[in-house]
Amino acid sequence: EINLKGHDEDLLSTTAFIFYSPRSLKNRQKIFLNQEALQILSNQTSDTSKNKLSPNLLSSLCTKWMNLLQTKLTDKSENKPASESMLIHLDTIMSYRRRYSVKGIILYPQSGNSAINSYIFIIQRFAGDNQNLLKAFRQCQLSNREREIIKLLINGESNKQIAYSLGLSPNTIKSYMKLIMVKLGASNRSGIITAILSKI
Repeated sequence: EINLKGHDEDLLSTTAFIFYSPRSLKNRQKIFLNQEALQILSNQTSDTSKNKLSPNLLSSLCTKWMNLLQTKLTDKSENKPASESMLIHLDTIMSYRRRYSVKGIILYPQSGNSAINSYIFIIQRFAGDNQNLLKAFRQCQLSNREREIIKLLINGESNKQIAYSLGLSPNTIKSYMKLIMVKLGASNRSGIITAILSKI
């Protein structure tokens, strides 16, 4: 029996999710995902011949996210220790040029020392008008132009595409990217996205 106390009751009603229980001495690994999660994870490549989610790949992803979640929960260097009952940003993935955030929570057994933790990973698409995203922008004290660039970056656009969309030169976008990296403490484009999504 799993303890869901402290978690949103509607957590799994309208979103893609994966339930993961790692292998233990007595139990085999258990993975369950809904149709939405299967579709997103199966479409991470534009090559339709490769649009299959193998059990090994799914197991590898779950193990990766489990380890990231455990690391974030035990990281003593963070200013605000993460609450074990809240969703924590773990990763970003692309599916058909759409960017998704992967967040996770630990589900603790109600009793029994031999029982092991289970995990739920939530996969959510990011949109530029997402209220949590706007809140993260304000928290990072980003200018309107920097926000526009990051929104396009989250949508998977290249520097050249961002420049075209905003009517700026590619060199200007590169300069903005460097400023944003400094402001967010990131070292590359992926670091910018991770820094923003980790605040949501």
